[in-house]
Amino acid sequence: MGQMSDTVGHFSNTMSQMAGNVAGNIRKRTMKEDIIGYCAKCGKPITYGHKFCISCGTPVPESMIAEAEAARKAAEEARRAEEAKREAEAARKAEEAKRKEEARREEAKRIAEEQRKSAESVAKTEEIAEKQTKMQEKTDDTPESAEQYMETEDKVVKCPQCGAEIEANAKFCKFCGFKQW
Repeated sequence: MGQMSDTVGHFSNTMSQMAGNVAGNIRKRTMKEDIIGYCAKCGKPITYGHKFCISCGTPVPESMIAEAEAARKAAEEARRAEEAKREAEAARKAEEAKRKEEARREEAKRIAEEQRKSAESVAKTEEIAEKQTKMQEKTDDTPESAEQYMETEDKVVKCPQCGAEIEANAKFCKFCGFKQW
């Protein structure tokens, strides 16, 4: 068991070492975008910022450095333009989302106002219906036929407001205008 543990530990250390070597090699590799040209003498890649070939020491021509600098500036401007374009698109989308939210709120306000008006209309309709019911109840107490009307015509009652004698079938007192029933 102990021998197996030692073997696993050794294997683990070896794997860690290999991973470190691979990572180091990856970092050492020249990035393709950093290459500005190749050495005229040895053919090895020349990277941005170098004035001499790192393999043979040959000076890098000024024209190659100037072209590399111009290309890097153009790439940077293109990157900035693309970034500005993305930012403008994001701002446009944000504004559009804001307008949609505003429109949604306005629609919600409009619907709420319509519902409020509808509720008011229903309340008024109910109020009118209630008044009509009360009026109907009052008119139900009135004589329905001419005979009943004539029977009450001869009777006299006193007005509860002013005390004057008035006909029993009178709706209002002829002296004070008080509603009788």
